[in-house]
Amino acid sequence: MPLPTPRTFLIALTTCAAVSLAACTNQQPNSNRTGDLSALQGRWEQLPDDPGGTSTPRQRVVKEVKGDTETVTTYGPTGQVLQAQTARFHLSRSGPVRVYTAENPKVTAGAGGGTSGTERRRLRYVYRIHGSEFDEVWGLLAGQEQREVVVKRWKRAGGASAGATAP
Repeated sequence: MPLPTPRTFLIALTTCAAVSLAACTNQQPNSNRTGDLSALQGRWEQLPDDPGGTSTPRQRVVKEVKGDTETVTTYGPTGQVLQAQTARFHLSRSGPVRVYTAENPKVTAGAGGGTSGTERRRLRYVYRIHGSEFDEVWGLLAGQEQREVVVKRWKRAGGASAGATAP
């Protein structure tokens, strides 16, 4: 049997990851979009020492969810706001997999501040909520085959590691 090509291996790996994530997602069969929306409310943080994808800069990032709106703020090493953007989002499913879709993010601070562009933008990723952790997995959905697979783990603010302070 010949060895798989790198592309075949990547497709197989991505498929395995999606199936594994779907299996984890199905562990809470009574969970629904309304329950997930409620669980997402509040502040979430990624800290510089948290693992991330290879191309992800390691900076402190805060995601605040209010209703169906998210605001994501990235901070520099001295606590200055590097960029903030706000978007409306909705939750859906693709089969058993949960999908988070942010629509038309608008930069509200930092580079590109005050602009949203003229084109409609959609940012989609697979997600999972597990207690005080919220995971995003980018690069697994249809149309994202060429994108690097990146896993981002958010921790509910206040439950982050000691020494982390809010601005």
